[in-house]
Amino acid sequence: MLCHQVFELKQARVSICNSNNHEYGDVCPDCIRQGFQWMQLKLLELQTFHATHSSFDVEPGLKKSA
Repeated sequence: MLCHQVFELKQARVSICNSNNHEYGDVCPDCIRQGFQWMQLKLLELQTFHATHSSFDVEPGLKKSA
């Protein structure tokens, strides 16, 4: 969710969701180790990114599907 690390899901998970319970994804162990304030900053950065780009734009490094 906050990074591009591939990781195996364990029984205990940390998931990010909005106030409408729309789940965005799981948080990797390395991001969890960074702490809540770091994760909150990353989420605010993502929110700002999505607010300034149209819904058809994709995040840097990802290609649009045809």
